[in-house]
Parts: sequence; C-alpha cells; structure tokens
Amino acid sequence: METNLAGLRLRRVTHRGPFDCVFHGPLCGLVVQGAKEVVVGRRRLLLRPGDAMLVSHHLPAVTRIIEASATRPYLAAILPFDLELLAQLATQLDYRADGAHGESAIESLVAGPALCDAFKRLLGLAQTPVESGILAPLVSKEIHLRFLISPQGAVLRTLLSGDSRASRIGRAIAFMRQGGERDCSIASLADIAGLGASSFHAHFKAVTGMTPLGYQKELRLMRARELLLDPQHSVSSVAFSVGYESSTQFSREYSRRFGASPREHRTAPVSTAA
Repeated sequence: METNLAGLRLRRVTHRGPFDCVFHGPLCGLVVQGAKEVVVGRRRLLLRPGDAMLVSHHLPAVTRIIEASATRPYLAAILPFDLELLAQLATQLDYRADGAHGESAIESLVAGPALCDAFKRLLGLAQTPVESGILAPLVSKEIHLRFLISPQGAVLRTLLSGDSRASRIGRAIAFMRQGGERDCSIASLADIAGLGASSFHAHFKAVTGMTPLGYQKELRLMRARELLLDPQHSVSSVAFSVGYESSTQFSREYSRRFGASPREHRTAPVSTAA
C-alpha cells in the first residue's frame, strides 16, 4: 500500500502464503508484526518483528510470509534507498569503503530503538500531510543515516565508492537489466565492471549470491512471468521472446523456479508484492 510520502510503502498480509518472486531494488524495510522469509541465491533470511532488511543492489528474491493471521497480520514498512542522499551522507561522515562485514547485497539486522523510532515517526507523518512535507525528508534522512552507519551498512559504503567491487558489480547489473533478454557473455560483463573474467564471476556471486548466468536466468523467468499475465501470449511465444530456444526447457525451468507450470500460473498468478 502506497502512502502519501514519496516511496514509503506499507505491507499488510492476513494469511501465510506460498513463495512469491519479486525484484528487490535498493531499499530498506522494517518488520513490525508477523514474520517473513527471504531467499536470494543461497542466502536465506528470516525476518521477525523488530528485524530490518537492507538491500543495496537490484536482486531477484523469493519471499514467503510465514506468520500472519486476520487478528495479527504481517506488517512491514518499506522505503527505497535514495542513493544520492546516501552519497551525501557518506561524504559528510567521511566514510571510506570497507568490507568488514562482506559484500552481500542483502543483509538483515536487529533494528535498535533509534531506527524503530524513526520508522514509527515516518509512518505517523503519513497521516499528517501538512507536517509531512517538511518533516518526512528529515526523518527519511535519519533512516538512511542509521542504515549507512550500521555494521551491515558496509556494502552501502562500498557501493558509494565509484571504484569499489560493489559499484562495479552494480554497473554490470544495470547493463543486464537494461538488456532484458539479451545474452550477456561473462567477458563483456567483466569489461563493463572493469574486472577480469574470473574475478568478476567471484565478486558477482559474493555480492548477489548467484552467478551472472544465474542472475540472467532470473531476469528471463521473471520477465516471462509478466508476459504470461497477458492471455494474448502463448506459452511458446513467451518462451521464445525471453530467449529460450525450447518451450519444453522453458516450462521445466519455470516450474522448477516458481513451483508451478506456466499454464498453471496463468490461472493463479503469483503476487509480486514486496
């Protein structure tokens, strides 16, 4: 659910459900009630009340609400990161790129009282349009700051450095996303990142939790999922349009990824809510 504050979204779910497949952009979030499982590559996060999530790059993720009911629904607040604001804060704090807590583009952390209070104040401003115009940017800036200076914020600090591994991988990801279903060789992606092929492969996997080819497959399958919502597209035409030469292979990989065949998802499409 969108609020009257730019970017801030509220998620409310009254029941547990199957896995959803989503693309998480650079964002942060706080679980207020209930619990959620997030899987990115081989990384699996369990988020409970008071847990926060930090995502520095665009990542394909599989999520599932595991605790929710009509009387105690799952509740979460999600705020996209403003990378320009993060860069300004990093300059003011004179933070240098560091890798003390690794390069993973997705992290979870226990939100301390200050971060929880900041989210609470931002949510409160959603009901006060007069004050929100002035105060919301200040509270949003505080939330950005608290994630930036957290131990898990190391990946954000490295991302903001133009020559860091995280920023190089970010450039390659942007190229892959713009290219859609286009084949991207490891060599060409490594050139874009300014890394050797083997080094690029290793750092891409360290940041995203998956290989470059695995990431590209996720892009294709999620694009296919969007196309399948249009009944004018046949399963075979969708398969070919996203780069598959065999509709059988496409159906097999689609079923393995989403837990249902393309035709089954046509009748019961999976939610893409974050």
